[in-house]
Amino acid sequence: MVGTPSLNANPVTRFAEPPWNEQSVPWRQIDAQLPPDPLAREIRQAMPRLDLTELYGSYAGCGKTPHRPDLMLAIVLFELRRGQRKPSQWFQDTHENCALWWLGYGIRPARSCWYEFRERTAAFVDAMNAHVLHQAVDAELTHVERGALDGSAVAANASRRRLLNAERLQQRLHQLEAVQQDEAQGEVPAEVPTWMAKTPRSRIAQHERYRQAQEHLAGLQAATQLYSPSERRAPDKLVISTGDPEAALGMDKDHVFRPLYTIATVRDVDSPFIVSYDVFAQATDAATLPPMLARTEQLTGHRLKAVLVDSGYVTGIDLAQCAQTGVTLYGPWKTNDVRGPKAVPLFTKAHFQWLPELETYRCPAGHILKRVGRETCGRSGGREEVVVRYGMPTATCQACPLRPQCTTRATKSGAVFDGANTKRLSLRIRPGWRPRPPKRSTGYGDKPSSWCLPTSRNIAVCGGFRAMGWLVSARNWPWRCWYTIFSCCIVAQAKSTMGNRPRRQLKREQPKTGRSVKAEASGNDSSRDCG
Repeated sequence: MVGTPSLNANPVTRFAEPPWNEQSVPWRQIDAQLPPDPLAREIRQAMPRLDLTELYGSYAGCGKTPHRPDLMLAIVLFELRRGQRKPSQWFQDTHENCALWWLGYGIRPARSCWYEFRERTAAFVDAMNAHVLHQAVDAELTHVERGALDGSAVAANASRRRLLNAERLQQRLHQLEAVQQDEAQGEVPAEVPTWMAKTPRSRIAQHERYRQAQEHLAGLQAATQLYSPSERRAPDKLVISTGDPEAALGMDKDHVFRPLYTIATVRDVDSPFIVSYDVFAQATDAATLPPMLARTEQLTGHRLKAVLVDSGYVTGIDLAQCAQTGVTLYGPWKTNDVRGPKAVPLFTKAHFQWLPELETYRCPAGHILKRVGRETCGRSGGREEVVVRYGMPTATCQACPLRPQCTTRATKSGAVFDGANTKRLSLRIRPGWRPRPPKRSTGYGDKPSSWCLPTSRNIAVCGGFRAMGWLVSARNWPWRCWYTIFSCCIVAQAKSTMGNRPRRQLKREQPKTGRSVKAEASGNDSSRDCG
């Protein structure tokens, strides 16, 4: 038995018995050929830690006898860890990879079974990830105190060349409805445009997607009205993708305008675990910090005390919300981790001193500014921020010798625009923070190329969320958890055996111990196929 089945489920009667068991000759031959520490053995040892009660209970017990879900889950985790995300590839590997034969006791499900299993487990992936993280917290492998948040835009499964505005979308809806009306009366449509689906069933699905696109486009038009007149876009310039209406439009990392989703992860700074993940239907990281903090608390049961971010998350609204929840935010101010701030010839807000007792600023010339206005400005993500303006009388500003460095206005005085949430909270920013320490190869928040997520091949946010859940499961469990336990045991054993040795002898033996631990770590990524 590889997994932990439900107490109410009987694998002998409800599920098909695998062709092999631990006493079978083929299984024992492969077991003798496998290296002592491959990925397949780690998954097999870690499977009993998972609670698969809900997964077993999802089977109705009728129809053809299904394969055991714990064996199929072990194979899926093995494939995801190797970068194979497609069920068709899982089907092919179960016929070619002897490590999968050993792990699944020789089962070879059909291609359709793998697709059905992926859809069935979509509702339980999030619970399995939370279960693994709770086990890690209980075992004190992580304390979930410091996390690194990072987001990345991925291309949606929709064409970037077939974007429609409201007028063209309405025209196509009228044509679709006209063809459907003719088919309802028993008439064959005389001419069908090239963009229209070719069968009545597919035209019904296309009509539904166009309706969803029309609703999303109406929401975009309503959100545009909240912007200032100079930032509003003309109605004919607002476009949407009919292939995936929920996807946001924006520039990807290759500077291509296309439908996008933003995937965000929070990586624990003190351990290799990914403590939270989510998918957002937007093209930027804006307004994702508060939901990711809540998501981390939901999955782990603990609230982060400090978060490392890039410049995109350092805003007045985010600083205020972090202060309310007791979270310290570390990030670069108006810059990023690639290049430093640009040289500005004029004074910036950093040159003005905030006076808490007077609730105003002092300019570089020593003058006390006065509050001259207040307004509410819209921000990304549907948020609003109160902006307060501070300035000086025109006569005083024109007579100041530092005026050329303060403002370029010829007749008016300079002004300081201050978000009401950033007055006292800007001290929490650490400009010298480095997002990637040189001693760690895996970045704190960046998703490495081994995640194999170049595009989101799943329609809408729910599909992308399911794909992210599987990827996080493969990275968090089981080899990271077991390697962390192994490293802790090695360190504890080394401390206990070296406690009474001379200091000079310890210095000679410590590099050797470090090389042995590194060798064990590199062995986890060795070839998984046997023979």
